[in-house]
Amino acid sequence: MGPRRKMPVGIAALREGAAVPDVAPERPQDPTRSVAERRQLTVMFVDLVGSVALSSRLDPEEMGTLIRSYQNAVAGGIARLDGHVAKFMGDGVLAYFGWPRAHENRAPIDEPEHR
Repeated sequence: MGPRRKMPVGIAALREGAAVPDVAPERPQDPTRSVAERRQLTVMFVDLVGSVALSSRLDPEEMGTLIRSYQNAVAGGIARLDGHVAKFMGDGVLAYFGWPRAHENRAPIDEPEHR
């Protein structure tokens, strides 16, 4: 039964005071991880300032080349700090530090040499 069908069943059970059936979607289990883990995680979003104005002055091919160079430079910096690029979104880059591999002491952004 899908989430749209499970939700009314759960709401009806709450109204009646009955036990709520499991309405969370099933997730595949990772065989390498058996317990939950608490860790410090840093999430970073990087955006190319002025890209809209720049895109009006450049040809689409030039803008595409510029964005790819920018993304490569940002991804390289993130990789050097042991981060993970989660997503490229136009001129934006979403990155995680501390995932998928935990940094045991602190998030890399807090280290003095990275300021």
